[in-house]
Amino acid sequence: MFFFYKDAAIMRSESKFDLDGILTMMNENPTYKIRIHGHTNGGASGPILEVGESGNYFALAGAKEGYGSAKKLSQSRADAIKNYLAKQVWMRPACLRRPGAGKNLFTTSILIPPMPM
Repeated sequence: MFFFYKDAAIMRSESKFDLDGILTMMNENPTYKIRIHGHTNGGASGPILEVGESGNYFALAGAKEGYGSAKKLSQSRADAIKNYLAKQVWMRPACLRRPGAGKNLFTTSILIPPMPM
């Protein structure tokens, strides 16, 4: 599970451990595909902070300010995970899928398909 700052598509530093685990798994299993779900716990529109030009996925300093719906925040959170993973390894963005949901779900998760027999 990954944790984000309130009203932001910027991850808290404690999320890095699980992201690194996903990177290891993807490097060891290059044929795997993962689905990234971004979720929020609200349904209203409001200010949203996103990763800025600095490319720092774990700090609010240098964040880009915007405005949008809960669905946009969900999509931005999923994009932040996808973009972070894609920048860390050889990973093709095509192996990462990113649906977003507004207030319907409350966590960010990654679904990994079972290993083929």
